[in-house]
Amino acid sequence: MGDLVRASGLLNIPELIERHGGDAQALMAWAGIDPVVVGDYNRFITYTSLTALVGKASDELGVPDFGLRVSRLQSLEMMGPIAVMARNAETVEAALLGVIKYLHTYSPAIRAGLVERGGPPGSRSRSP
Repeated sequence: MGDLVRASGLLNIPELIERHGGDAQALMAWAGIDPVVVGDYNRFITYTSLTALVGKASDELGVPDFGLRVSRLQSLEMMGPIAVMARNAETVEAALLGVIKYLHTYSPAIRAGLVERGGPPGSRSRSP
């Protein structure tokens, strides 16, 4: 169960593959991803297949920063209710702590934390 991510994480990946002259359908088939799930927040794929797709696309297309290019096309909205909570938080800290607390609902494969810097000696990292 830990190797999952919501299929909304695939948003814009097929289009970016095609824009760079690749065959998105073939690459997704290679990674074991059904194109029907692309962008669907309510469906899951394996995190391994998502990272394999991005890595293979990067290699085959000769675009070493493919993952970064994907990130520039995606938005917080792909995270569904987590995005709503983050956008409505009263402070940046509250938004970050909320995202950290509920990130497992988007992908149990991703872990995050918040480390405070410049605090009093002995201050430690924090999580919700």
